[in-house]
Amino acid sequence: MHGLGSSTKRSSYVAALIRCMAPSKPSRVGNATLRAIFDARGELASITSNSMPQGVDSKLLDEFSQCTLSAAVSLDCEPSVPRSICYVRLVFSLARNDEWCQRLVRDGHIQHCIFLAEQPHTSFSVRVYLPGIFTRINPFSNNPSSPDQNALRKLMTRTWIDLSSSVIYTDDFFLEALPALVTATRRNLLTPGNDSQADGLYAAALSAVQGLYDDLSRMLKHPNTLQGDS
Repeated sequence: MHGLGSSTKRSSYVAALIRCMAPSKPSRVGNATLRAIFDARGELASITSNSMPQGVDSKLLDEFSQCTLSAAVSLDCEPSVPRSICYVRLVFSLARNDEWCQRLVRDGHIQHCIFLAEQPHTSFSVRVYLPGIFTRINPFSNNPSSPDQNALRKLMTRTWIDLSSSVIYTDDFFLEALPALVTATRRNLLTPGNDSQADGLYAAALSAVQGLYDDLSRMLKHPNTLQGDS
């Protein structure tokens, strides 16, 4: 099932997902459940206190958030790059919703994303979504010299370096991660007080990537355009 089901059965489906994430369930059940949650991320991100589906309330979503994190952490004893990517993209999508942002910070999802990104053999696809998450959720101090802000800048710098040698150019990457990475970089790196030469390099890179993104976005939205030009 791609989504949360019909409006009348949505609460039952969310409750079933919670039961499937119980610690007693086999890991294959946990993996399948996290994948189902990932597939429903768009619907989950759209739920607010003013638009709760029938039978769904904040308490149920709070429990759902906590169980999702617990399942993700417990499954990390069996490392899986695809699962890590799905989890980080899930958090990225939920961070569009202010009410979900509160749960993500409170329940520890942000710290778990950071943990996944810091693993020595983690995929670039895991790291590339983090700056976008931090653009929507700022768990750091506003002090630009704080260690956390510096850590974020190092993460973005490493991400841009990896971007030049990574081949992950999927539709989802261009439509989700890249625009958020550009926004996060402008906000956190291209600021007064940073090294002017570095600012110039990043500004040039951002301009080029933004143009590429714009072109590819048009191609994805109008695939026949390219054929017509050939």
